[in-house]
Amino acid sequence: MYNQTTLSVIDDAKKLSTYPIKTVRIYPTVVIKDTVLESYYNKGEYQVMELADSILISATAYIIYRYHHIDVLRLSLPDNIDMDNNIVAGLYHPAYGDIVKTAISLYYLELGGEFRGSKQDIYNYSGYRSIIREKYVDKFIDDDSVECIKFDKIVDFIYKRSEGFEDNSRLLKSETAKIIKKLRY
Repeated sequence: MYNQTTLSVIDDAKKLSTYPIKTVRIYPTVVIKDTVLESYYNKGEYQVMELADSILISATAYIIYRYHHIDVLRLSLPDNIDMDNNIVAGLYHPAYGDIVKTAISLYYLELGGEFRGSKQDIYNYSGYRSIIREKYVDKFIDDDSVECIKFDKIVDFIYKRSEGFEDNSRLLKSETAKIIKKLRY
């Protein structure tokens, strides 16, 4: 995602989703030691993206890909990289994927969604650090008679309510900023 804006990522994800691809990986930019990007960073030619922007971009791309039935294999770098010695700057967190999925679930709730199902089923939607359950207790409805919503249905709901992310970048950005505050990253 080096040198991309929110809108360019949305456009790229939409374009890629028209191809017959089956899988993607979403990696926020991380400055790794002894790379060209590190030299740009050291000269001030590259600035690390804000956390809210990174989560917004990753979540939006995730939603677009999943809406078009493209599997997202990974969100963020694998944890087998020696982070302490190789990362100079950037957004790395071992639970980045969980944070992005929590943001998606929070966005779903902000749009009027709810989690209904057995306690066991809806427990999976507690989110990173259980933030969703803490903030939205009333949106978790224990009902053994229904099957809990699947994450892909959440993605479909958001995509349709956002009208495919057409000209909604300001709305997305403001909603994501609110969600980031709730995450207590």
